[in-house]
Amino acid sequence: MSPRQPLAFFNSDQVPGQTIDEEGRLFSLPGYTNPDLALISAKSPESALKANELFTQLPKNFRAQITSMTATSSNTFTLNSVIEGREIRIRWGDSQDMALKISVINKLLKLPENKQVTLIDVVAPYAPIVK
Repeated sequence: MSPRQPLAFFNSDQVPGQTIDEEGRLFSLPGYTNPDLALISAKSPESALKANELFTQLPKNFRAQITSMTATSSNTFTLNSVIEGREIRIRWGDSQDMALKISVINKLLKLPENKQVTLIDVVAPYAPIVK
């Protein structure tokens, strides 16, 4: 039997060092750090696994900007990010249309009128919302 490998941090704001493995089992690793793992908040291990699945599918350069994720269900996600020094919350929705959503986010952030934006909603990427 091999030792469990942490897949992501899971609700570590509530249980310091808590991680989740690929089977959805929770375990704690006090003092453990790994900047490559997603920080995921979710109501269930199943939702956390789906969030991690999305996280690992994101292109590496975009993924590097994600500071944490929240899974409000097993297919609805919010990403907290720091993009070009700006904290941006991204309502992502489900894992569909990934390339389109990233393209929309990048285009919106380049617009001068969006310099103060702190929230981008790409749940419906053809009709994004900024705040």
